[in-house]
This record gives sequence, C-alpha cells and structure tokens, in this order.
Amino acid sequence: MKARICILNLLWITILFYFPVYGDQQFSDRTVVKFGDPARPGVLKIVSGSGDISITGYEGKDVIIEAKSTVKDVLNKPEDEKAKGMKRLTGSGLTVTNVQEDNAIVINRSLKNETDLVIQVPFNTSLQLGGGKNEGISINFYGALMKNIQASVEASVPAAPGTGTIGSFSSLGAFFNGDITANGITGEIEANTLEGDITLNNISGGIAAHSVDGEIQVTLKAVDKDKPMAFSTVDGDIDITFPALAKATVTAKNVDGEIYTDFDMEMVTKTQVNTEKPGSYGIFNIGMFGNTVTGKINGGGPDIQMTTVNGNIYIRKGK
Repeated sequence: MKARICILNLLWITILFYFPVYGDQQFSDRTVVKFGDPARPGVLKIVSGSGDISITGYEGKDVIIEAKSTVKDVLNKPEDEKAKGMKRLTGSGLTVTNVQEDNAIVINRSLKNETDLVIQVPFNTSLQLGGGKNEGISINFYGALMKNIQASVEASVPAAPGTGTIGSFSSLGAFFNGDITANGITGEIEANTLEGDITLNNISGGIAAHSVDGEIQVTLKAVDKDKPMAFSTVDGDIDITFPALAKATVTAKNVDGEIYTDFDMEMVTKTQVNTEKPGSYGIFNIGMFGNTVTGKINGGGPDIQMTTVNGNIYIRKGK
C-alpha cells in the first residue's frame, strides 16, 4: 500500500514538472505615454477588445498603462526581422496611438484574447471607453438588445444618449466586453460594454454609461448643471449616489424591477401607458410593461436618465 502511494506521489510530481498549468500564467507590459499638449485636458479612448478596465485619476501628467494577458504575444509581438528599425503603428496585439491633433491617447486591444488594463490618467482626462465614432466601430444596438430581452417587450430598448432613437449606437464597440471601473475622474466619461459591470466612483464630470448584461454603480462627487447624464442596461441594477445637496431632474424607467430613493423628491410624472407598437424605434417608453417616474432632487437640475429592462433602480443620497 505504501509503495502504491509513493508511486502515485511520484506520478503527480512528474505531471506538475512536465505539464505546467499555463492557464495561471500572466504576462504584463507597462507603457507611459504623454498627451500631445499636457497643458490641456486630454482624452483617453479604448475602442476595442475584451477584458476588464480599471482607470484611476492622479496628479501626474502622463498616461500610465499596464496591460495584462495570459497570452504573451498579445502584448509583445515577436520581432519581425523585416521590420527592424521601424515603429509598429497597428496590428493584432495591443496598440497605443498618440493622436496629437485631438490631444488623445487611443488604445486598441486584440480581438482574439482578453487583455486587462490598469491605467492612471490626470484627473481632468475625459474617457471614451467602448468604441467611438471616429474609430469606425459601430453596432446596431437594437439588434444586440433583442437577443437579451423577451419578445413581449421588444419596444422597450434604451435610446442612444442624446439622439432619442435606437437605430444605431455608434459609441458601443462591437467587440468590447469586460468590467469597467473608474475612480476620481473630473473629465467627461462615456463607458460602454456589451457584457460587464460599470463602476464609477468619486466622479464629477458628465457621464453616459451603458451595458447590455451588467450592473451600473456610480458615486457622484458633484453634478454639473450644464451636463445631462444617461445610464442604461438591459439585465442589471442601476445604483446612483448623488451628493446630498445636488440639484437634478431624474427620470427612471424599468420593466421588471423596483425603483427606490431616499431623497424627498418632487414627483412630476406618473406611470405612462405605452401606445407605441412593438418594434417601434421611438424613445424608450415602457409604459404598460413597467414603470416610468420623473422626480426633482432639491428643486431640479440637469436631466439624469436611468433605464433598465430587468433590474432595480436606486437613487441614493450621499452621506
């Protein structure tokens, strides 16, 4: 019996030595990039790829990018003998481009493998996460949503921010998946992901945050009176914390879920009845399928839109 145990132990040791668990290996790469004009607020754009993103504001002027992947070649492509002395502009791996005309840093990730990003940016940097109009990445948002909601609520799909329609949601990258986290940013934030949670903490700029399958949680440090905001998801809760003295006019809509607040809000509308035909491309109007409420916080202010099909909505007062 003892001999059998010894043989088994030797067998396991041999397996561990000759067949390592490559799935646990992680390769990383660190890049430091300067904005074209560090004196002006810059823009960070991440336009493609899968993997989690974490962005933190800091007092410096550089953009510090740490990329992590289980596939080494995604970060550091093998040396091409024919390309010696040349600079790689783009390819199948991670690409970081400095667009000086727009004072922007643009990051493209591999579409084949997940690449997580941990990034530090100056506090006043604006973020465009999940594609952009200038990068040629688009998706028919209506088509994507229809795969995730029941046919009985075909008309209940979020409108693209600022357009009032759902025909095309050009800011959502067709190959963009993963959780998005940002902390301490004072610039504008546009965050979009097909599958993943969006968590924004200590934010004081305008926000448009959208997911298909994921929760949205935001803590606002300040609310700018000139900057409306929009939050939407298909499957997930929306949880927004406002400063106690913030002024805002909030419209909350959901199909299957509840709406809560601890503000003493002045309600200005009641639940609406949806008279549109299923499949209509109008503004998000759930009516008979759910709830729509609009209320003023501290007398009202910029418009804040919150929309989810399957989830609760929480409108919180900060401490």
